[in-house]
Amino acid sequence: MGVIIMEFRLWYVDEGVMYFTDHFETQWADDANDKPYEHNAGTPYEWDNDYDEAWNIEHGNGHIRYLAFMKDWETREPCDGHLNSPYSVEDINNGAIPWLYNPKAGGLMAGATIEEAIEWCKKAEIKCGELK
Repeated sequence: MGVIIMEFRLWYVDEGVMYFTDHFETQWADDANDKPYEHNAGTPYEWDNDYDEAWNIEHGNGHIRYLAFMKDWETREPCDGHLNSPYSVEDINNGAIPWLYNPKAGGLMAGATIEEAIEWCKKAEIKCGELK
């Protein structure tokens, strides 16, 4: 039996934390389809080991990994500049706008891998580190 490597992809950003899931297409959170996301959406649902894979996928649960970053004054989130942004998490994850934007690094889109996010942080010259 071979080693299974799960690819984690960027699904959500909030308060200096990037949330990555191994079930990008089926991942969900409270009010992930409501606008504005910053006043409605909850953090992504986490995998529940009390249930099997089919149940977890059906309920929008994924294994979550976290990457903390130090946002600087140049780095923007979709809600920056809005009292109430016109985006839901679902909109952002469908490519409406990057989760993060920095003039040195460009946009960091939903679906980016952890490795791509770390490279983006390096280009943006902001510190980041994985949370356990």
